[in-house]
Order: sequence, then C-alpha cells, then structure tokens
Amino acid sequence: MLGGMTALDQEPRMLEERPPLPLWWRAAVWAVSAAWVVLQIPFAYGLQPYIYFDSGWALSTDELLSEGLIPTQDFAYFYGLLVLVVDRAWFALFGATPAAQAGLSVLCAAASTHAVIRFARAMRLGRAGRSLLLAASPLAIMPSFFPTPAHALEHALLINAIASQAAGRRAGALVLATTALFVKPTMAAIYGPILIVIILCGPRPTPSGWLNRLRDLLPATVALFAIAGLLAARFGIEPLLATLIPLDGMQLYAAHDYGFFFGAGRRFWLPEPLTWWYYPFMPAGFWLIGTAILAIGAATVARRGHGPNAGVTLTCIALHFAFIFFLFGNDMSWKYYPYLLVFGLCGIVDGSGTGAKRPLAVGLAIAAIMGQSRFALVCLAMMLQAALSPTPVRSPATAGLLASVEDQRSWGHVRQVAATQRVMLLSPVGAGHILMPEVDSPRAWFLLHPIAKPAEVASVNGQIHAADWLVIPTGPGERLDNWPEFGEALGCFRIVEIHPTFVLAKRFKPPPSSQH
Repeated sequence: MLGGMTALDQEPRMLEERPPLPLWWRAAVWAVSAAWVVLQIPFAYGLQPYIYFDSGWALSTDELLSEGLIPTQDFAYFYGLLVLVVDRAWFALFGATPAAQAGLSVLCAAASTHAVIRFARAMRLGRAGRSLLLAASPLAIMPSFFPTPAHALEHALLINAIASQAAGRRAGALVLATTALFVKPTMAAIYGPILIVIILCGPRPTPSGWLNRLRDLLPATVALFAIAGLLAARFGIEPLLATLIPLDGMQLYAAHDYGFFFGAGRRFWLPEPLTWWYYPFMPAGFWLIGTAILAIGAATVARRGHGPNAGVTLTCIALHFAFIFFLFGNDMSWKYYPYLLVFGLCGIVDGSGTGAKRPLAVGLAIAAIMGQSRFALVCLAMMLQAALSPTPVRSPATAGLLASVEDQRSWGHVRQVAATQRVMLLSPVGAGHILMPEVDSPRAWFLLHPIAKPAEVASVNGQIHAADWLVIPTGPGERLDNWPEFGEALGCFRIVEIHPTFVLAKRFKPPPSSQH
C-alpha cells in the first residue's frame, strides 16, 4: 500500500514538517502594508478624487439615501446594496467625511494584510514563496488606494475567502464570497460557484458523505437569505435584483468599449505612447510575466498536483483568467484583483516545497519590486513636495483635502465667487456640494451617459439653468459638457478663466424662456 501512495497523499505530510511563519516575516508584511498606506495618502485624501472621480460617490450616495431616494430607481447605481448599508452605519458612527471614508479603507487594508499572512500560513509557504509574497505584498494588499468602499470591502472579503479556502475552511470561504456578492456582484459571482463545486465534488481531508458536504453549504445559504432579506426590506426586491444582475454595468462596459484584448483595457498592456520604462517600472511588466507563468504552470499543477495547495492554486489561476476574459474593463482594472495573480504564482513557485523553483521566485520578486517602484517614488515625491512647500497642502479652500498650491488658489477663487453668485460644479460625481456647501453639484451616485436616469438628467439641466457660473473639469473621465442633453443649457455660458484642472465659464445670456 505504501508503494502505491500518490503525490497527493504524501504532500500533506511533507508540508506539515515546515516551520511556522517567521515572526520577522509577518512583521515585514505589516510594515510594508503600513508604508504603502502612508505613501498613498496624496491619492487617498486628495481633493480631485473626491470632487472629480469615484471617491466622492460614497458621500453623495449617503446623502441621497438620507433623503429617501432608492438606488437603481431614483438614481443610477450598479454596485451591491450591502456597501450602502455599511457606508450608512460607518458614517453614522464617524461622520460622513473623507477622513471617515479613508479610515474604512485602511480597516479593509488591515483585513487584507491579515489575509496575506493567513494565506502564507495555510499554504505553508517555504522561503521561495514567502520571498515572492513579501515582495509583491503591496500588489496583493492594496495596489492603489481603492477609490470607493465597494472596492475596498470586496477586496477584503474575497482575499480572506481565498485564505480561508487555503486553510481548508471552505464553508467559511463560501460565506465570505456570498457576502461579497452583495457588495460588488462581479468576481464573487464566479468564485462562489467554483467553491460550491469544490465543496460538493472536491477531495476532503477526512472521509465524508453527501450529508457532510451539503452541511458545508448551510452557513452560506443562511448568509445569502439573511443578507438578501435585509436588503430587500430596506430597498425593495427590484433594486436588489437589479444590483445582483447588473445589466446597467454590462451596458456601460459595452458603451465604453471595455475589455482586455481589444477594448479600453488594451492600453494597460500596450499603452500609447509606449516608453522604455513602462514595462520594467510599472505593474504591467510583472503582471504580464506572471500571467504567462500562470498559464504555463496551470497544466503542471493540474497534472501533478501539489497536495492540498493544488486546489487553491488552480482556483486563483481560474479566477485570474476569468477576470481577463470577462471582467477586465479599462487600463486601470488590473488593480482590483492582483492578489489572485500573486497567490497563484506563490502556489506555482512553492507548491512542492523543494525550492527547485527558487530562481523563478527571485526573478518574480525583483520584477514585482521594480513594477511598484515608480508609483512608490511618485507618491514619495508628492509627500516630500508637500512637506517642503511653504503653502499648507491642506487648506479651507480645498475642504481640508490635499491639493496642489495651484488647486488651492483656484478653488479659493471659486468659493469666493460662490459666496455671492450661483456656481455649479459640472462633475459626474456629486460630492462637491457636500465638501463645499456654497458650490452646487449634481445629486447623483455617478453620472454615466449610457445609464443615467431621465430624472437625473433633468435635475442637472435645472441646476445649469439656475447657475451663473460653471466649473467644468478638464481632466480624464466622464465629461458632462459633452452630453448633448446639456448642450442648449451650456450654450448660454462662455469660458472666461482657465485653471489647472478646470475651466470657469460665465453666463453671458439668460436661459431660454421655455426652460423657466
């Protein structure tokens, strides 16, 4: 019988001989995570992300909910409803402020850091795997400060689900994946069914029948109905179904030509213009090399098996490629699930515990460090510039948020104008009027042309007609001044000032009488 023992039988015994994770390594992971959070403060607590981009929608949506409006019905929304409940509870405790929102993201980053250590312990990674995981831990923990609580919460839930699966706690992993489905119904909708198949059909550490396998599904089933019932009671069944089957999100992907191979995501792996430093000093180089290694290594892992680690490694590989083929959007989409790539690579380079693939691990670790270096240097330069600047980086002009000296001057001027005249910030996100009460801005989650509700368009049109001045952002992203629905109203304004991140337009003729 001993002669017929397979690699799958032998591997658990070999893995059990490995020593526990060194204390210095665990401390190093926490130190890297903390340093990465500090480096990203300019992005996490900056003015522009909150008034021009995604970071502001948690504040504006919380205000809409406080007014009794229903997501997907009164305003466009396609993320999960659970994140709105979490936001409301969090803001009720700590206030609806950027500082509170940043605190929630840091809490999620701490949970993700803990998951990285749990994964390494559960996989019993040797020196090669630990070295790679430490070098790539910023990518696994928080590649850039997540723009919204939805992204941060989904990340914390799913990375901990992977760690739970690695530890053999498949029922717990399915509970976390089920919860993530109500936060952001994307990767969880793929990972959940994979876990169900593993629970029902996969190998188990102890013999068991179908009753025990079905029992492992019970906690997730309870979580599914409990969370669904709570959200249906709060928002209604139709909004719940609309967010669980996000047709608006699919429509947006099609309208914006999203996709990895031929859509907007192509700019991630083939940017224009292409510079010599892009692949070695940006995440794309490590990401592409790692993806190729996952594709090559998947067959080996599936054929030979690496004991209890094989299932987790193959799960990460499957989810990574599902992301590429089905969920990859624009050139920034890579940052949402890089832990799948990192965890899968650790399983490949350290799956056997023999150290034979140590050179590969060292090469990947170097590539990971280089790929993160430019972003880290940019963040460090911004922090040093802020520290040496004679003008405070945070000022009342920018609602206490970090901004350049030029932005502070520009917004100080805008707020002076708004003290006596009506100023409208024509931004897709509606946090402007929350941070700067004298300035008007849209009442919306995030205005996106293919999915905006007629009531939202009419509301913004009314705000433009009532304004004396318009602040029109000039950076990347959704540009409301290009919407034909606002063309007639915008025709009454003329640009009179150009600022670093926006232009200021002044009304030169009254709105058409038909709009009164």
